[in-house]
Amino acid sequence: MERSFISPHGCSVNNHGLLRQPLRSDRSGYEVAFALTKEAFWILVLLSSLGVWAAIWAAAASLASAWLQ
Repeated sequence: MERSFISPHGCSVNNHGLLRQPLRSDRSGYEVAFALTKEAFWILVLLSSLGVWAAIWAAAASLASAWLQ
C-alpha cells in the first residue's frame, strides 16, 4: 500500500474497483447540457455585441476619414 500525503488512509495502487464504477454527477445530463447551452448563448451574445461595436467604430472612422479629406 502507498500512503498519500493528502488523505490519512492508504490506498492500493492496483485497485481496479474504482474503474468499474461509473462516475456519478449531482446533475442529470440534461441539466449539464442546458447549463452549457446557456453559457454558450451568453458568450455568443457577448461576441456579437463586440462585433456590432467594432462595426460602428469602423463606420465612424470611415466617415471621419472621408470628411477630413
